[in-house]
Amino acid sequence: MFLNITGEERTKLFTIIIWIVGNLQKKLLQQWWTQETQKRVTTFFLILYNCLGAFEYGISSGGDAKGVLLTVNEDKNLTIDGDASLNRRATIRTSFVRLIDGERERVRAPTHHPRPTGLKRKRAALKDTTEDLGSVEKVKEANLSREVSMTVLDILCQFMDDFTEQLNEPGSVYMDRIVANVLLMLLGNNQCHSFLKALFGTLRHFIVTFQEPLFKHTTPYCGDITFELLRYCNSPSSEIRSQAAALMYLLIKTNYLAAGNFSRMKLQATIGVNSLEREGIAKASTRFEASLSAVAEFAKTDTEMPPDFSEQLTELTERLFTVLRDSIKISQFAYDPERTADLYYQVSKGYTASPDLRASWLATLSRFHSEVR
Repeated sequence: MFLNITGEERTKLFTIIIWIVGNLQKKLLQQWWTQETQKRVTTFFLILYNCLGAFEYGISSGGDAKGVLLTVNEDKNLTIDGDASLNRRATIRTSFVRLIDGERERVRAPTHHPRPTGLKRKRAALKDTTEDLGSVEKVKEANLSREVSMTVLDILCQFMDDFTEQLNEPGSVYMDRIVANVLLMLLGNNQCHSFLKALFGTLRHFIVTFQEPLFKHTTPYCGDITFELLRYCNSPSSEIRSQAAALMYLLIKTNYLAAGNFSRMKLQATIGVNSLEREGIAKASTRFEASLSAVAEFAKTDTEMPPDFSEQLTELTERLFTVLRDSIKISQFAYDPERTADLYYQVSKGYTASPDLRASWLATLSRFHSEVR
């Protein structure tokens, strides 16, 4: 799909693409994607997806850009170029390329996936002084990353507004292979604080507008978003943690209003906290616990919700605290494979009354066995 180029040439190409789409008239763009085929529209967003990987905040986009590049080779297989630590989003979903190849079967990725442990996500606020960022070039790179993300986010919002009805349909191709991919890429990338505010605003709109795909259809979207929000609940920034906790509460509340319960969020939040052990959550459990407590406090002050909702949410946060403590305990015995495996099994036995949660812990144990072989 893309020319076989790397480094500075790729960066320049993506810069040109972003400048063009950022300056297009909205009516022209709306007219184009309402008349185009799914294949061409998906290809367009695949290019924007690559642009996000090439200009990730805090990752140098100079002469040797290390963005994720998705292409389709002659055998119609997914090809991923770039640094291995930046390929986390490329490996999560292959549905972009599946549609481009003309394959119409629905490819479902697991709800959660192992994240590279060596990847450090630092979400420091974007500073205005060149001294803090080190050089004028770094200021330019940071500003370029923010503008690229803002441009893609603006286009995505416009696309969601134009295809709201279609995106709410069961098995929506555009939801699965465009909106979910790009939104999760934006959530998973390193981002500056000014952009995160806009991204969280879009996520609020997404949660309220697309309740059926999130909470009624058989999709992984709820789990994917929950995991990313839980990561932000552990952010070094108190402002980001506060906004992430508010979004977590909105996600739980909307699940309750849409389905009459929030069983899906109970499951996904528990799995998400368990998965966060791979992200080094044990090193900063205090701020994460404070975020979870804030979620429970939101329910106590929300007069629109029934009393049992607050009680169930308090039980959920207590369960998450337990899962967090179990994960921390397991991480402390990382040097002893036999002891670690035994702890995984003992923890899973504590969820006998909840088959889905026990299955999640046993799946984690299975992955652990595979890793230590």
